[in-house]
Amino acid sequence: MVGEKLAQGVESGSEKFETITDFIDPTRIIPPEYQYEINCQRRTHKDLNYPHSEVWSGAGFIDNNIQSDKLKNAITFLEKHLLGNNLVDLGAGYANTIQLLCKKLGVNTYVKVDDFYQIRPKKAVEENIPSNESNVGDLHIIEAKADMLSFVTLMKDNSGNFVLNGVDECVIPSKEYTLALVNELVRATHLGGIIFGLVSTEIEKALEIIACQDNSPLVKLDLRRNIGVDTDKYYFPPGSFVFIKK
Repeated sequence: MVGEKLAQGVESGSEKFETITDFIDPTRIIPPEYQYEINCQRRTHKDLNYPHSEVWSGAGFIDNNIQSDKLKNAITFLEKHLLGNNLVDLGAGYANTIQLLCKKLGVNTYVKVDDFYQIRPKKAVEENIPSNESNVGDLHIIEAKADMLSFVTLMKDNSGNFVLNGVDECVIPSKEYTLALVNELVRATHLGGIIFGLVSTEIEKALEIIACQDNSPLVKLDLRRNIGVDTDKYYFPPGSFVFIKK
């Protein structure tokens, strides 16, 4: 079964993605139609008032003493895809829940993308995408000050895994922006990589349309079937979705 093979997880290859320049393709440019949509975005700090990523914490995904078998199954599923790999968090904001989840899952490099970050002036001059970098134990963290569509458009093909939490129509009111972002997400996700998250309804719908196309590289996972457990033996937070690039 294709789904069963996909759920086993794959390596992203020998190329390491550890610095901001490792993710960016210097030959790629932002098309004028993308730039128009980017310029029309009017996010404010009010968008950060409710960090939807906190749902993962409330659901027990970062607990050290997990008793629930169905929650263990879900964590194992994510770990198979993200252990030793990278994760790009679009619209990450200032909450640290996904950072804690990355440490739990053994992620190598965690990239937080948001246009609100304060970046050290020297770094802002040196890079096309201003960023801060730091380490917390074995986890390398990159804070990239960038619009979501700008960042993903400039990424290398087949280079990342992605998480989007609360990136809904209030954050992205433009359908054109959403479609552009989704197309770039599919291109930039590495083979066997995942796009997951929650409460990002329009993003999920647009990804699902691509997944339903003939010869699509994208599969929307039936988590129950692909983890190989019954309905009452797994747990992901309400509103979750997972797509994989085959």
